[in-house]
Amino acid sequence: MKTWVKFVVAALVLGVLTCGGVIGGAAWWFDANKENLRADGERAKADAEKFARQSDADGCVTEALRRLSASEGLMEEVRVKVFLSECLRRAPRRADFCAGVPDDASLVASTAWSLEFCADETGVDPQACGRLSQAILKACATKVGDAGGASEPAADPAR
Repeated sequence: MKTWVKFVVAALVLGVLTCGGVIGGAAWWFDANKENLRADGERAKADAEKFARQSDADGCVTEALRRLSASEGLMEEVRVKVFLSECLRRAPRRADFCAGVPDDASLVASTAWSLEFCADETGVDPQACGRLSQAILKACATKVGDAGGASEPAADPAR
């Protein structure tokens, strides 16, 4: 076997082993921390429920953006997104809250909307804001029930 073929095979094997190690390490970490992650998610939901009782959907978005600008790291970003999703599910919305928000199934339109939404948010990482804005797209794709929770898909997300 030629030397360059051996090098390519060795590089491929090393790449596969590295990917396997990273995936295995991530699986181990999540398994070892699943109870803490679950508890963090429950705390974020409880905090959102409490916040939603004294605010509205606009307040939820403002608070989530404030928390996002103060957050460090992916796990804190996830907590903020859980907070916003739950807060929007429970908080009252003004009639035009979802005006201009596209259907979340439309990738191009939802991406353009997220970019526009996040362009105005100074002090917030644009990529993190874009990921957070997905909670707004999802909330606006559902109809708010009488109890404040999402009940069914909306016929028109720009209600």
